[in-house]
Amino acid sequence: MSNNIEPVLLIQKMKKGHSKPHLIRFTDGNDYVVKFKNNPTGTRTLVNEYVAGKLAVLVNLPVTPFRIVYISQNFIEANPSLFQSGFRSGNQFASLFITDTTYLPQKMDPDHPIPIMNKDQLAGIIAFDYWLGNVDRNRKNLLLKPIQDTGFQFFIIDHGHCFTHSNWTVETLKTIPNMSNSWRKAHKHYISMLEGDGLAGVAEHITKIIAIHRNTIEEIVNSIPADWEVSDLEREALIEFLIESQQRLHHFRIPVDGL
Repeated sequence: MSNNIEPVLLIQKMKKGHSKPHLIRFTDGNDYVVKFKNNPTGTRTLVNEYVAGKLAVLVNLPVTPFRIVYISQNFIEANPSLFQSGFRSGNQFASLFITDTTYLPQKMDPDHPIPIMNKDQLAGIIAFDYWLGNVDRNRKNLLLKPIQDTGFQFFIIDHGHCFTHSNWTVETLKTIPNMSNSWRKAHKHYISMLEGDGLAGVAEHITKIIAIHRNTIEEIVNSIPADWEVSDLEREALIEFLIESQQRLHHFRIPVDGL
């Protein structure tokens, strides 16, 4: 999405989120959850959200619509919540605010399954998280949106902890993240919800990920805004992490306790 919209109204500070996100209305009439650079978790959180979002779109995963937006110093100073947080003007990461959503329940009743219309894409989340080294997948970053009377559609949010660490460095990108905790939580849950051979669905999504060309990954990483302060060396390290992680997916196996 282009960044040719402007903020017109600060609605509220979000109740949850270590990065102190704020709900802001823009000139396109939509409300967005905005994460600011130099937030308490670091500007790298925005980098992670942006790159993960771009890659999710490539493999047709239901990430919430997002865009880079420019917020001026005048707007920040006119809103005490933003000014007191010490946020700086410039490019910020904005996710479309989706109303009337709920979280995936902690426990599912097998006799009364939730009718999720895009349930097959749960397999894609497993492959995607392994590719990106996302160790923070949990039920609260999968949103369920009612679709009339037919059921729900899910969206994935919050990718600030991808690429080994929320504030990754060239050195941390050399480490393969431990994904075992994810199996004890969200991913094991997703596998249980898939119909038929859920592992076959994971394999299909792995094939999609492996097919992404290096040039495409480079274009995405190199499109990170300059004021998010990612050096050329760090960009190259992130590209190499993604390429090497693609190759690791060839050897993907469900952990012993994953089923």
